[in-house]
Formats: sequence, C-alpha cells, structure tokens
Amino acid sequence: MAGVDVAVIGGGVKGAADFYALTYTNVGSVVLIEKYGAPGLVNSNMMNNSQTLHIGDIETNFSLAKALAVRHLAEHTKAYLDRFDDSGALHSVYHKMVLGVGRKEMGVLKARFEQFRQHYPHLQYLGFEAIAELEPKVTEGRESRGISAIFSPRGYAVDYGRLAKSFVDRAVESREGFSARFGTEVATIRREGLEFVVETAKGDVRAKAVIVSAGAQSLLFAKRLGYARNLALLPVAGSFYHARDKLLNGKVYTVQDNDVPLAAIHGDPEAHDASVTRFGPTAKVVPLMERHNYETLDDFVRTGSLGKASLLTFWEVVASHPALRAFMLKNMVYELPVVGKMAFAETVRKIVPTVASKDLVFARNVGGLRPQVMDKVKQELQMGQVKILGENVIFNMTPSPGASVCLGDGFADARTVVGFLGPSFSFDERKYSADFRE
Repeated sequence: MAGVDVAVIGGGVKGAADFYALTYTNVGSVVLIEKYGAPGLVNSNMMNNSQTLHIGDIETNFSLAKALAVRHLAEHTKAYLDRFDDSGALHSVYHKMVLGVGRKEMGVLKARFEQFRQHYPHLQYLGFEAIAELEPKVTEGRESRGISAIFSPRGYAVDYGRLAKSFVDRAVESREGFSARFGTEVATIRREGLEFVVETAKGDVRAKAVIVSAGAQSLLFAKRLGYARNLALLPVAGSFYHARDKLLNGKVYTVQDNDVPLAAIHGDPEAHDASVTRFGPTAKVVPLMERHNYETLDDFVRTGSLGKASLLTFWEVVASHPALRAFMLKNMVYELPVVGKMAFAETVRKIVPTVASKDLVFARNVGGLRPQVMDKVKQELQMGQVKILGENVIFNMTPSPGASVCLGDGFADARTVVGFLGPSFSFDERKYSADFRE
C-alpha cells in the first residue's frame, strides 16, 4: 500500500488548485487521484460552465463585503493566468458589463457604481450611446433608451478544464514527490488509526491528511466518514443556447434577483472562439452527482437527499421562496420542445432585443451541475461554496464562484493541511508573497 503525506481526491479545477497550492509547502509527498483520464473533464470542462472569472465587480447579488472577499481569492487565479498564460491557451480577455433595463434596475446600478467605484477603479458607468458603441446588438431595436450598464474593459473568459491541467502539470514538474493518478476511481475513504486509507481498484493509498474536492461526490465521502449528516444535495443542472450568428462582443450580464442569486442569464463569447455567442444558463434540479451521467443516480440516493427530511427541506425552501418557485417553473418550460426555445428567446431579448427563437440553437450535452446544499436541520438552502472541516480532512463543494476562487481557496486549504500535519510542516509565506502579492 502506497503511503503519502496528503491525498487530493478530484481533478477538477478546485482539486487541481489544491494540488498546486501544496507546492508552496514543505509537504514531501502528495498524490492527486482522479477517476477520469485527465483533469478538468466534468464541471471544469469549458462547455459545462459560464467560463467567467468572477471578481465581484458586476455580480449584483454580491454585497460589497462579499464582492471584496471574492475578489481577494479570485485575484490569485487572475495572477496565475497573467503569469503563465501569455499564449492565451487558458483564457481570453473580453470587456464585460452588467446591464440595467428600466428605471428600477438603472437606479440599482447607479447606486452600486457609486458604492463600488473606489474599490474597483476600472469600472465605468455607461449610458445608451456608450453601450451602443460597444454592443450594438444590445441597443438595436430597443423601444426605450432606458438602459445603463456598469462596465469593465477586462473580463476574463477562462477555460477551467485547461487551467486544471496546467495546475497539475506545473505541480508535478516542480516537485519530485507530487504525482497524479488518472483513470482511478476512489471507492471509499476510511480511517485506520491516525491515517486514512483511500481505496481504489488500482491499489489503496495511505495518507496522513486528505482533501476531497470532488464536486457533489464530496458530500457522499463526508457522510461515509460520519460528517455532514445534516446536509443534503440539491443538484442544479445548467444548459446553454448558442446563437447562430455572433451577437455580442463581450460578456453581458443582467441584474440578479437576490432571492435566486447567480441565476440571471448572461450572454458572452466562448473563451476560445469569439464568433460563438452563448446564452444561459438555464437551471433544473436533477437527481444526479454529475450531469448526463445516470450511473451517479445511486450515489445521489446514498447521500440521503431523497429521504423524508431532505424532501421536507426542499418543500420548505421552495414554499418559502416565491421567486425561486417561479424561477424553477420558468426553467422547466425552457426544456420543452419548440415552446422552450420561444420562451428562452423572450428572456434573451432583455439583452438582445431583436433576437428570435430561430436565431438560437439548444447546445446539446453542454452544461454542468452545481452541487447546491440544503441544511435539513435549519431547513434552508446554502448558496455558494461549502467547506466541511474534519479531523485531518477537508471536503469542498464549489458551485459558482468556486472555479473563480479555486486558487485562493487552495492556498487556504494548504495552510490548513500543514496545520493538520504538525509543527514540522509549514507554508512558504515568502514564496507565496513573491508570486501572488504585489
């Protein structure tokens, strides 16, 4: 049985970032274990997410405090891209804006701009004419000139799948004791004395500490080790539509509904092809751990998320949030043949007023899964990232903006892990400061 200091389970962009972040420690042996044949093939695949680097500047559901916290972590990902991706293999840069339509939303954006401008000095507040110069399709055919936008000249469109591979490759190349095992599915993790045994069909691994960053599967591993018994999954699958022709030059977001955060659709060019405009995501609840992978239904059941307490919590969440209920019903319509595309086109017209349903094509087999979490005791939905800390083990579930903050959060996990391992292990603050602090 192989023995290591740390085992990282999951090769998506979060697990890969954890793996890379551990190179900033004196931990001698780390193994990354991923069940697929390469990193970043599930939710991190560029076709399965919004490809956006969220830094809090145009996400209108973020308070200023939340926005600055996200920016602090996301700047690590941005710094990595700026340093190691001169060729643009991992990302592209487009302008981005959040569009306010009508007097109420314009007022929200104006007040937000005044509050945020000193913290985000690159932001600009645009009126109709300025928007028209940048995004003519946004103003074309609009009956009213009552629109405004908060604008940033630099928005990162990130291929998080390739970024995951870059993290893994760079870690393995830079540290002799770091290795990655692909095509290796973890059956279970169990405690044996003071260590963990990670069981796989290709041999077991003994580790002193474990980081599990395996999407929805993280909750199943946590429960098997006796943690998070109060939590259940609410897996939300997102889909996208492609425009038949190029409609946007950059990322155009819409004002969020605070009752359904990060659910308002946006349109943007694909990370590696500016001629392709995507709109989305739609959203629907699916009883799976991975989108389009029906073999994961059994694992979803094993999380207890279909039990009586979980279903009652789901009912309570939906019953107490009319906006969420309306959102879910509307997104069910988007999945219907013919009628669905017509309904979605009506939503897209908030961004591009002249779009017709014939201008859109449903992107089949595109879109990932957000592992949202419900607390069965509090009977509430926990939005955003969930981190469960156990004895020498960390479990991460990272719906949006988890990919954006993956590296900053990875450094936090690395510091936690050296604390697990004892006083002879340390995090290299000097190297970290040199690379990620101006």
